[in-house]
Amino acid sequence: MLAFLNCEHINKLLDKLDLINHSFDKRINLDKVEKAIFM
Repeated sequence: MLAFLNCEHINKLLDKLDLINHSFDKRINLDKVEKAIFM
């Protein structure tokens, strides 16, 4: 049971990291788009 809870916890952490990476990618893409527009 403890291992299962641990697994759930790790999965939630991975989901959060995935979300952070995703928003970070979007921010980088927005940066590129802005540079393309203003240059």
